[in-house]
Amino acid sequence: RLVTEIQLANQFKKIVATCKAHIMRAKDQIAFDSDDDAAQIIHPLQDLRVSLGTNVCFSVKVSGKPTPSVKWYHEFVEIPRGMEHKKVHRKGDKHIMFIYGANPEDEGKYSVLVENHTGSQISQAL
Repeated sequence: RLVTEIQLANQFKKIVATCKAHIMRAKDQIAFDSDDDAAQIIHPLQDLRVSLGTNVCFSVKVSGKPTPSVKWYHEFVEIPRGMEHKKVHRKGDKHIMFIYGANPEDEGKYSVLVENHTGSQISQAL
């Protein structure tokens, strides 16, 4: 490891801050657990055509270790949990979002982001 000291001076050349930086070689970098796997979408979202008032179901199957987090988006805005007519469920490695009674405001692009510390993936559907 190489240790470098950095000093900050003001306009009067008075030292106002000092810090030390530890520079590591590539082989010194922290390694992830060899059993970890990047977050992946095994079965992506599928485009759907629905009629007004019908129920809609988007689903994805994911994998990864540690278990990836899953976030749902409509037109690039995260869908908050606890909405009245959009509900998110998880059953094992399958994540499902239901839209109950689709209305014109529900039209658009839906995305799902799965991620863990070793990677992330996005799937999108209309």
